[in-house]
Amino acid sequence: MGERVGVSTACKYPLVTEKSLEWAGRQGYKTVELFLNSTSEILPDFTRQLRRTADAYGMEIVSVHPYTSLYESYFLFTDYERRFTDALVSFEEMAKAARDVGAGILVMHGAKPVGSVDVREVARRFCVISEMCGKYGVTLAQENVNQHSSQDPEWMRKLKYHCGESFRMVLDTKQAYRAGHTPFEFLDEFHDDIIHLHLSDHTDKRDCVPPFEGDFDWDTFFSRLREYGYGGRYIIELYSDSFSDDVQIKRAYDRLKQAVSHSSSCV
Repeated sequence: MGERVGVSTACKYPLVTEKSLEWAGRQGYKTVELFLNSTSEILPDFTRQLRRTADAYGMEIVSVHPYTSLYESYFLFTDYERRFTDALVSFEEMAKAARDVGAGILVMHGAKPVGSVDVREVARRFCVISEMCGKYGVTLAQENVNQHSSQDPEWMRKLKYHCGESFRMVLDTKQAYRAGHTPFEFLDEFHDDIIHLHLSDHTDKRDCVPPFEGDFDWDTFFSRLREYGYGGRYIIELYSDSFSDDVQIKRAYDRLKQAVSHSSSCV
């Protein structure tokens, strides 16, 4: 495993994906989550270009966050079964794109509370998609997301129960806060299933700021991660209006590296 702390190209959105990746490389980040933002960006010529850029800067693309997150609930998790089977074809192309850029994780937003099939059926379809992703060496992981069914720890508990060994999770600190939960509710319940982290901070006025610039209890967070033996990556995922200067991301990155290094040395 390379560097455990990295950044998401989402930090520079709406800068186009290839330039966002170049930005990460110029900044010296070696671990990256890639946001793929349109259909042309999963085509082989484009993914080869991204892979060349990553290789040129010595970066590892560890995960892909697909543009399908905006409509996964409608295409994958409604009563209209044919729409699900048709959408699988497109989602398979996303899994191939993740493989081609070298990523081992594909992030899913998934079902919404209104209009989706019940959690048992969501789980069945999640397992179908997970198995398909596995053919390309990619692990499908459900993110906790505000205004989605996954915002609720109880719903996630049911999803895990029905998915069994196929269930894997991305823990996003900002999304937990936006949904009225704490990251600890998810961490304590799903620590054995969390394979990836999206990290940001918050204040009483802003729900997304760079790590260590808000009110989040990072000491306890890292203590719990150490206790649970978390072995995945730590990805800074911000939006372009969440910071005013690249220095803020670099400062958060350096502090996270120190914290992760300390946690590892204490194991």
